[in-house]
Amino acid sequence: MAEEQNDQEIIRQQRRLDLLAAGELYPARVQRSSTIAELLARWTDSQTVTIVGRVRAIRSQGASMFIVLEDESGKLQC
Repeated sequence: MAEEQNDQEIIRQQRRLDLLAAGELYPARVQRSSTIAELLARWTDSQTVTIVGRVRAIRSQGASMFIVLEDESGKLQC
């Protein structure tokens, strides 16, 4: 016996199907433009970069949240 779906579930499933039709829903690869070391050495406020790495720590400080991202070249607190 199939369960009846509410409106919210139907909308979510349709959005997922739309994303799948548009391409890869959960891409496994990102094109990195800089390592963390390169970013720390040459970053400017007007620059847009893509970095990748592993989240090593998550800290919540009241209304703010910080993460530590690490790649093979170093660490960055965001």
